Amino acid sequence: MLIDTFRGISPRTPEHVLGRGMATRAHNVDLSHGSLHPWREPLAIRQLPAGTMTLEMFGCCAFGWEGCVSVARWLPDCPRLYITGRSAYPEVAQVNAGECSLDYQRLGVPMPSTLPLVSYITVTDKTVETALRTYVFTYVNNLGEEGAPSYPSTELAVNDGQAVTVSGWAPQPDEYRVEKVRIYRLATGFRTGAEKEQEFVSEYLFVAEVPVTDGQYLDTKKELDLQWALHTREVREPPANLQGITAVDGVSTLVGFVGNKLYFTKNGQPWNWPLELEITLDDNIVGLASDDGKLYITTTGRPYIVDGVADCGDRPCRPVVKSDYPFADIGCGYPHSRVVTPFGLVYSTAEGLALLNSHEAPTLITDPVLAARDWALLRPDTTRLAYWRGWLFCITDEVSFMFLLDRNTYREQGQLADMTTISDTPVDMVLSDSGALLMVGSDGIVSQWDAGTTLRPYEWSCPIITGSHHWWPAGRVEVDGSTRLTIEGENGAIFSRTVATNRAFRLPRLGRNRKHYLQFKGTGEVVFTRLGETEVDESNGR
Repeated sequence: MLIDTFRGISPRTPEHVLGRGMATRAHNVDLSHGSLHPWREPLAIRQLPAGTMTLEMFGCCAFGWEGCVSVARWLPDCPRLYITGRSAYPEVAQVNAGECSLDYQRLGVPMPSTLPLVSYITVTDKTVETALRTYVFTYVNNLGEEGAPSYPSTELAVNDGQAVTVSGWAPQPDEYRVEKVRIYRLATGFRTGAEKEQEFVSEYLFVAEVPVTDGQYLDTKKELDLQWALHTREVREPPANLQGITAVDGVSTLVGFVGNKLYFTKNGQPWNWPLELEITLDDNIVGLASDDGKLYITTTGRPYIVDGVADCGDRPCRPVVKSDYPFADIGCGYPHSRVVTPFGLVYSTAEGLALLNSHEAPTLITDPVLAARDWALLRPDTTRLAYWRGWLFCITDEVSFMFLLDRNTYREQGQLADMTTISDTPVDMVLSDSGALLMVGSDGIVSQWDAGTTLRPYEWSCPIITGSHHWWPAGRVEVDGSTRLTIEGENGAIFSRTVATNRAFRLPRLGRNRKHYLQFKGTGEVVFTRLGETEVDESNGR
């Protein structure tokens, strides 16, 4: 009896029809060469507080949060993270890479809730031309971001350049970091009198910027001294209960959701979430992900794909495609219960792991190895996922497993590598900027997968062996290192031996068993095993 190819498991396939080299147990084993090869133990690289649930890497800095937090980056040269889930409102955190620290503040700039208060300093000279003047003001935060304007003040009939006192603003809550107030006043465009058509174009033009702590401002400017026009009429801060903040690939746009509504920022303005860009879906949103400008949206019903890059100028133009398949997202409680792969978004449904992309209908990628009833036993609602070098890692509160998803790039490996289980139980997994797979445990230790100096012992068991042979007098294992071979019969283990050489060895009488199982446990690489009639047969390779 010869086993010269070692493969993974397929729980949905009956044991007696498993293919050549398939296993009933393949745990912590690297099958990429068709042999039994150990993975390395993870390498601990960081220590975060115990209880950390969300991990995010920014360069060499590891950041962690206790709750289920969504994190988005904006621009590569802008060291900021945009966060929802940590507080009762969305936040922006400035990254201090030298100290690996974050400085949080509330995302967005508030619209003033008060009106400008205006009054004369000098009496208007009614013998010269007067004009009706109104004022508005806006708040500006420490990042230079400007919010929507206040409602206009009362009108004043004034001479050009006449002194007017403007006040009415107030310090804002500390989380907004509002530092300045910008004052604008209504003015009509200059006319020479030679125009063929009289167009009375009026705009709020910039007067001055003052600290928010200043109680008032004395405006003595003439219209010719005014500057740019107010451009923040449509600016709106994000809703306080925004969830799932995500950066759209290829543009400088952020997106989030509340219920069944999608909220987008103006491109290049992460603090501005205008009303005109909202999209309402038919189902309540569970999660968001972005890949190649497409937004993959999982819901309590059918998944959606939205073009996140489409731009029609001032007119909202984002096509929305609703799937015909009701694959509801059941992942909850963990931050990365869905993951973007080169083939689309993978997420957890009641029937298995679903793959969503813009090229084809959603598919169940676990269907070849796990039936729906098998999947239901694995606590799929606690799924957390990661994609690393072609492998999809799936961790639940019941089991941890991995299988090769990219069988195009890794063609040879794809003929050998099947589903295997692993002993890791991280609460979150992310890729570093260099592509390393990082895991954080409930103890807060951040580890790099397969990067340690110690080999991790594997376990592998072949399917049931039946036939007329009830006893093999000799055996041989081609192994580099050490492994323990165990032969089980119908009533348990009947032989066990540590094998550290390639020499044939005798087997004792194993009794009359119609069924046998072979198990390997160790760290040595096993290339093949042969059980035969005599030691000579094994030594000669027959």
